Amino acid sequence: MTTFHTISIDGLDIFYREAGSRSNPTILLLHGFPTSSHIFRNLEAISPDTWNMDQLFLDRPGNDEIQLALLYSYGTNPPLYPQWQEYFRKYQPPTLIVWGKNDDIFPAEGAYPYKDDLKDVEFHLLDTGHFALEEEGDAICASQQRFAIADHIRRFMTTHVGQSQDSSS
Repeated sequence: MTTFHTISIDGLDIFYREAGSRSNPTILLLHGFPTSSHIFRNLEAISPDTWNMDQLFLDRPGNDEIQLALLYSYGTNPPLYPQWQEYFRKYQPPTLIVWGKNDDIFPAEGAYPYKDDLKDVEFHLLDTGHFALEEEGDAICASQQRFAIADHIRRFMTTHVGQSQDSSS
């Protein structure tokens, strides 16, 4: 059973969870990111013989700079949006959009503008947050499979059926 706790250290409330038997050795997983609780949520289902601790990887020299560079590199994307939108308008790729309507990082309002540029769009706004695949993985996979099959049929109809009709005239 997993239990949730908070401890106050120097006036700072720290959230943590406990899982497994207290008779087993204690392992403290210090991930350092806001998602650590989410990342380690199923740890008790993993055999202790196969645990792989990533703290040493996270503490490697230069990791802070790497993480900041990744964060700031996203800022280079918005200036490219007009080019991407022009590509969508010109080439009209069949597009599957699956978005979490409660995503605080990429809010749902960001999903709708794709519909302005794309004619062949399948749009799903799920009742999830940022980790939509974690929360609704089965539904998203089913959407991807349906979309891939539908796209394959569209392509076949356009290339094969359309050609046979053209060549008979």
